[in-house]
Amino acid sequence: MKTLSKLLFLVLLALPSFALAQGVNMGGTSGQFQGGGLSRAAADTIYLRLDATNDPLTGALSSSNGTYSATGAAVALVLESAFTPTAGADVPVIIQSTGDFGAADSILSVRDNTSTVQFSVRGNGDTYLGGTSLPATLYFDGGNGGLTYTNVVGARNIFFLNTSYSNAGTNMVVYSGANAAGEYGVVAGSNATTTAQTSFAVCNNCLNTSPTMVFEVLGTGDTSITGDFTVTGGQILNAGTAAGINLSIASGANLAGEYGVVVGSNDTATGQTNFAVANDIDGTPVYVLEVDGLGNTGIGIAFSALSRLTVGGTHTVTGAGVGINVAPTIDATNAAVGINVTASLDAGDTLNEHMIFVGGTAVADAGETHPQLNGLSISTITKSGTGTFTEASGIRVVEPTAGASNYAILVTGSVVYTGAGSLYSKNAGAGVNLGIASFADALGEYGAVVGTNATTTAQQNFAVANDIDGTPVYVFTVFGTGKITQPTCDKTGVPGAGTCDTPTGRAAVAAAAGSVLITNALVSTTSIVNVTLQTNDAACHYVDSVVLGAGSFTVNVGPTICTGNTNFGFTVVN
Repeated sequence: MKTLSKLLFLVLLALPSFALAQGVNMGGTSGQFQGGGLSRAAADTIYLRLDATNDPLTGALSSSNGTYSATGAAVALVLESAFTPTAGADVPVIIQSTGDFGAADSILSVRDNTSTVQFSVRGNGDTYLGGTSLPATLYFDGGNGGLTYTNVVGARNIFFLNTSYSNAGTNMVVYSGANAAGEYGVVAGSNATTTAQTSFAVCNNCLNTSPTMVFEVLGTGDTSITGDFTVTGGQILNAGTAAGINLSIASGANLAGEYGVVVGSNDTATGQTNFAVANDIDGTPVYVLEVDGLGNTGIGIAFSALSRLTVGGTHTVTGAGVGINVAPTIDATNAAVGINVTASLDAGDTLNEHMIFVGGTAVADAGETHPQLNGLSISTITKSGTGTFTEASGIRVVEPTAGASNYAILVTGSVVYTGAGSLYSKNAGAGVNLGIASFADALGEYGAVVGTNATTTAQQNFAVANDIDGTPVYVFTVFGTGKITQPTCDKTGVPGAGTCDTPTGRAAVAAAAGSVLITNALVSTTSIVNVTLQTNDAACHYVDSVVLGAGSFTVNVGPTICTGNTNFGFTVVN
């Protein structure tokens, strides 16, 4: 009753000033309430009525014990005004104090029978429900617009703001009148100085002790979303420009068949751009990467429906520039391939098909001299590690089998080899293992020409050798002058029979002899052996015959035996 008396005193202080300001009177009939009445005298109810009948300065202030029958519940105090506001500034009831209240002092306080404050309004306008800890729910009842406390979460010290409305459309709105830069409309968060807590969340089954959170924002700004995230006519952006990643989109996918991030369209069409990378997005976007609904991709240029991958645009750099740079690191348990092209081609009936096609235009401005222009260049391939490669190839070509005529490499024009090296076949089978041929088939056409591009003649233009990539053994050489050299031997210092296993050589018929036997592994009974005398002997001045054997030949001279040692040269042809 002490609290109630204090509240009544405040009301009595406030009512005269209210009445004078509004031009209304206080009074009424004891035990009467507009729209009902006070019927049960047993209830402890004090009822104050303000109407326009009596002047509160001269008339009596009526009160009565009874029941507020409009609700059927026992009521301790009822304040009512019959005044009807006619302007936006009119106020039917004012509770105020004429004292000097501080910001922390309560102007209005509602307490229970233990003097525990359940509702209070302070001098600065701050309003508190349930003291300062708010261990209950503030409930907006859509049926009657009232506010009630309900402790729906047991012992949890928590506060809820909710509505019982469940109608189509918006059921509850929290907003402010902020309308200028720097003003924040609604701020939700924690008053803690830490950042690990969830400062804001959206949930389902929120009044349960274990609500389902579908949207959470931590104190760091990190945001977690369960379900779809839809942006209509807007952007997801980070205004930061710090070093490193400024905006990332990631998922926790870590198994085969799981997709980390999928970007695209929700439409079934395929002609649209499903993904793009651009500069100046919120200005005039300049697209540098585009992918359409079919997977056609454009880099530096819009994608083309005629090409799965189109690379274009102007690429201006300082130093060496590269249109496409492929530099993967592959650590495989099976074959490793840097770039794999496995195309399935089906061109028009009379058109060519190319697995890889290289072409284009290279610009050489006035005054520029470029050392080389290469359609395809393969640089030096090096090795790291202590292992070995049995062989390494700059280009490895396997002859196709699809055509009526098949060629491992078909060149139209000149082929120029720069640097020391060999062109050879690894085949070791019967027949031709390496052939150089042309389609020349008429007089005046040269099938294959081997030589040098120099204007000099001292060099060897053509040679045949063994162990080319080791220590070459030349068995046939043609010089720029047309001179031909072959392996040879000279047995003239020891006239008579001897051994000489080369295709050319020199030997001698001993004095007082008319023949000589030369052992030569290149000779067979079907060989052609040409012999020319190189000494003018009066007795034996011509070759009478050359008799072939298996691994040897015999030279007979005439008309008689030689007076002195007579030299001769020979050539073996098979």
